[in-house]
Amino acid sequence: MKLTAKSIASHSAKQVFTIEAPLEENQQLVLRYVPDRDMIECEDFQKWLNIQVKENNETLEELTTKIGSHFYNEILPKYMDLKIHYARKDGLKSYAYFVHHQPEYKLPVILHSIFN
Repeated sequence: MKLTAKSIASHSAKQVFTIEAPLEENQQLVLRYVPDRDMIECEDFQKWLNIQVKENNETLEELTTKIGSHFYNEILPKYMDLKIHYARKDGLKSYAYFVHHQPEYKLPVILHSIFN
């Protein structure tokens, strides 16, 4: 698995970090977050993500919730969203989505277009 920091964008002193990573079985992870104090190193995230993917996950939703919950609890970003896309062999596509934010945090209007 190859993991890269796809983009790092600054918006009026608000930073949004995006990590895209291919997963197993035609899955693509896209994680975007507004950091508070901690940021994740791509190498560390890749190692941790490899472990999560290898564990038995019965559904795409289960994998997405597990990765999203653990990431939020460890890094505690101000705002995050996680989407895992899955392309089936018959051509249909689906995804599972996880969003979480700190209590009382309101996403600045300037960042709405990034997260929508």
